[in-house]
Amino acid sequence: MRLPALVALVALSAAGMAQPKPEQLLRWVILGPAKPYHAVQKVALRSSGRDVESEVEVWFGGERRVRRSYSLGASRLVVLQLGGESWQTTDGERWFRLAEGGLEATEAFRRASANYKVLNIRRGTLLGRQAIGFELRSKHEGNPWREIWLAAEGGWPLSETVYSPEGQVRSRVRTMRIEAWTPSPASFAKPPVSERMEAVGPTTFEPVASREEAERLSGQNVPSPAYVPPGYAVVRYGVVRSQAGRLQPAVRYSDGLSSFTIFRRFGGAGNGFGPGGRFQRGRGAGGPGGANLRSDEQRSVVQHRAPSGAYLLIGDLAESELRRVAESLP
Repeated sequence: MRLPALVALVALSAAGMAQPKPEQLLRWVILGPAKPYHAVQKVALRSSGRDVESEVEVWFGGERRVRRSYSLGASRLVVLQLGGESWQTTDGERWFRLAEGGLEATEAFRRASANYKVLNIRRGTLLGRQAIGFELRSKHEGNPWREIWLAAEGGWPLSETVYSPEGQVRSRVRTMRIEAWTPSPASFAKPPVSERMEAVGPTTFEPVASREEAERLSGQNVPSPAYVPPGYAVVRYGVVRSQAGRLQPAVRYSDGLSSFTIFRRFGGAGNGFGPGGRFQRGRGAGGPGGANLRSDEQRSVVQHRAPSGAYLLIGDLAESELRRVAESLP
């Protein structure tokens, strides 16, 4: 088994180290480690055939409370997560609420336990700590997989490499420094005032209570494919906002770790899509600086027109699987 460069210096002979069970390793990955920590990490995302690197400072407080500060040249982007809610700021004063739609933590762990397996567990030393390395792979074909190193005691994250279903590197996270940390009430204070991000398209996904609610708000049927990849199930119904301010229905599927979303689209211009149903590039069109809605190193994208309408599918799984989903839409 090939080891990535970020763990090349790992010594594979840590004598006398207790080895956590696979269930505990998965629990640390999904639910977080046992104790709060402060860390500095190097993140490398694969994009257009090269690595885009950044540094991030992380404060983890347990109970899905995380504060991350990303370097952006002379400034920093701070992202605050409190359970299922998230906000971001670049000046510490003006906060923007980010779109929701992720799984609740215990439900994510339940689904991941059913759909993933922990393989190739091995011992090592990383950052002077006894560590456990392993692979986290889906029980089903066509999904991304991970190679992870955690501190043997407590499960602090030391490194993680995410691979595409085809085995190509999507991202690498390397912890440069990590230490125990005691959170204060101010560390995870909810922003007293926040604004909605000025965006349209997929990044504006807002979860609603039910399929019926999504259809009532949008006036359209929620996408309902005949084929759903093994291990995936509906976890969220939602709506997204078009450039014209109209709401479009969407549905998100997850296997506990990976996910894909089906968006139903309006045709024509002025609603996030240009002539012919092409997604409109530009500020706010799916993300900062616009979105080139094609499959890339980080995600699979399929645009599909069925008798019932036009659809956009975005997800972590292989494009071939996403296309099977699209072609099964009525």
